Amino acid sequence: MTCSAFAAMMNCDRHELSRKLSELKCEPVGSKNGGQVFNLRDLVLAFSGGDERAERIRRTRAEAKRLELQNAKTEGELVEVEMVKALGMKFCSAIKQRILNSPLPADEQDLILCDLAELSSQDWGK
Repeated sequence: MTCSAFAAMMNCDRHELSRKLSELKCEPVGSKNGGQVFNLRDLVLAFSGGDERAERIRRTRAEAKRLELQNAKTEGELVEVEMVKALGMKFCSAIKQRILNSPLPADEQDLILCDLAELSSQDWGK
């Protein structure tokens, strides 16, 4: 079927369809009435904007990445952000108590506690 005939049948822009056929590297299988004839499969792929092989590759890569992250977590090389944040908050709280119970003068305690508060307010999840 020609690109023009398919575009008319599907009510789409033939120039856009031609561009997508070119991007997919679809070769014409002949010519008819001065236009190039393409396989219906190629026309449908170009019309839908998708390439089944590219989608399969994308899914395979995503699955591989998911498995790599799962393996890293299982092996203890990866920890959850929320767990690290909770541990950091406990750590800051313990340090705060040690500072408040220390013999340091109040003004020095305030300076240290301000620094600690600034550290605690950081977004360590990034």
